[in-house]
Amino acid sequence: MDEWDTVWSADEVTQSEGAPLAGLDADVIPVVPMRNVVLFPDIVSPITLGRPKSLEALEFCLRHRTPFAVVLQKDATNDDPDITDLCSVGTSAMVMQHTRSEDGQVHLVCQGKQRLQILEAVPGHPFLAARVRPIEEDGMRSEEHTSELQSRE
Repeated sequence: MDEWDTVWSADEVTQSEGAPLAGLDADVIPVVPMRNVVLFPDIVSPITLGRPKSLEALEFCLRHRTPFAVVLQKDATNDDPDITDLCSVGTSAMVMQHTRSEDGQVHLVCQGKQRLQILEAVPGHPFLAARVRPIEEDGMRSEEHTSELQSRE
């Protein structure tokens, strides 16, 4: 039985955030383009992967127990997007569970960890990879800022 035939959970696989990986610098992360999914930090969400490069990125992340970047595509009809075809901000994600279906797609349950700015593509891998910079969150918003945002609705 290979690793794709089982369901893995976060309890069984400990992923290490921020550790340099074989072949990747510490500020480089595998990127998974999404047609219609935006993942936010601290949110747990199901994601389905099926494109070869995305599956390669997932396999790399599972093997090295590392996060990957979930980034929205600008054009959902593009079947083979490059880094330039993606939004400039994404979210790092950790795999909590995954399983492969009979049609070859992989169904994941992921948790968003931190927003990332995509700086540049890093070639030389069988998946999309990018140099990224973490985006520090401001924490709690002020009441004034919250009121301003609500008034825009």
